[in-house]
Amino acid sequence: MTDSLHAYAAGHTVAEPDDPTFHAVDEHRRAALLRAVEAAAPDWTEPQRTTAAAALDVLWHLPSYERLVSAWRLDDARATGTIAWLIGLVQAAIDADQPPPG
Repeated sequence: MTDSLHAYAAGHTVAEPDDPTFHAVDEHRRAALLRAVEAAAPDWTEPQRTTAAAALDVLWHLPSYERLVSAWRLDDARATGTIAWLIGLVQAAIDADQPPPG
């Protein structure tokens, strides 16, 4: 399935504000995540560290939570708990030195 995921891409489905403040905060968050992964996994390649930071960013991003609430009808506690669980899995992989494909 993941091999064909790109075939279903229909462009941007989530509109993000075209606001310099939003872009600055977004960039600050991504840079902070990348620094954290770099500190925790200094022996990983740059693509591996970027992939792990990107995974954390996707999980942290509001549309991930919204998808769980709207499409899966999880209540707030379950949706939040699911996101926290997934972030924990990524963190555990980083701690166990199990890099993503990169």
